[in-house]
Amino acid sequence: MLNKLFNNISSINLGECENILKEKYKINQNKSLLIFMVSYFIEEYNIPIIRFEIFNPVNKEQLNISFCLNNNIQIYMSVLINDENSFKYNPNNDYYNDICFHYTTENGTDMVLIDRKKEYNMNNISLCEANCNFKEYNSKTKKVLCECNINNRSFLNLEDLINKEKLLNNFIDLKSTSNLLVMKCYNLLLSKGIFFKNIGNYILISIIIIHIIGIILFYIKEYQSVYAKINNIIENKKEKENEENEDKKIIHKDDILKNQINNKRNVDALEVMHANENLSNISELNTRKITMITKIKP
Repeated sequence: MLNKLFNNISSINLGECENILKEKYKINQNKSLLIFMVSYFIEEYNIPIIRFEIFNPVNKEQLNISFCLNNNIQIYMSVLINDENSFKYNPNNDYYNDICFHYTTENGTDMVLIDRKKEYNMNNISLCEANCNFKEYNSKTKKVLCECNINNRSFLNLEDLINKEKLLNNFIDLKSTSNLLVMKCYNLLLSKGIFFKNIGNYILISIIIIHIIGIILFYIKEYQSVYAKINNIIENKKEKENEENEDKKIIHKDDILKNQINNKRNVDALEVMHANENLSNISELNTRKITMITKIKP
């Protein structure tokens, strides 16, 4: 059921909830449900806070909307905003979600995402209540459409009015975005609208030009000198390495010669030992022979 869209009057579309209530309370489908709606106007808010009750059109019995807890309703509200900045009133807009979205303030500065969201919360920019989602804004009818959960639609009490900052749909996650994510916006550097307005681009171009001039001057005046010094260092290093290699070869040859001499000495010592053993054996044999001859003589 959708109320007629009168100017400056909020309207409610119950959607599927209307059919559910009519079925539960055995109400004729051709009859319209009665809605008692109250709009709370708060001075610093762009929208009224809508609360309502639903009644049976026949016996005026109040209907229990808890049967529609899993269903959403649509609320149309009349608002007065600056159409040129209508994107600011849409929390789903790239202005609040795309780090590369370019926006210049009145002071000529840009705002990071977290500051845009803080501004949304602090200035009560929201056009929808808590537990509602912004769907669209019609600049012709000056009405905003919000899709809301039907929970907590009973009339406001004193506690709600005291804690009225909880009545609007605000950003909850206000974590700072890493600066590394800005790197994905490199393509903005080449866009005409931003390139010529960014002082940093002129500084960067100046640095690049100075760097190129320095490279050219270095190649013309200092390149050959530096190249010659590098070659001298390389040649000296090669000569030093060759000398070290020659010294290593000499030391290696000396070690081989010493090993050969020591091996020869060991061989000679063994031969002398064997010779001494042979002489000793021969002497022992001779002694035995003399002893035997002596024993044989009478």
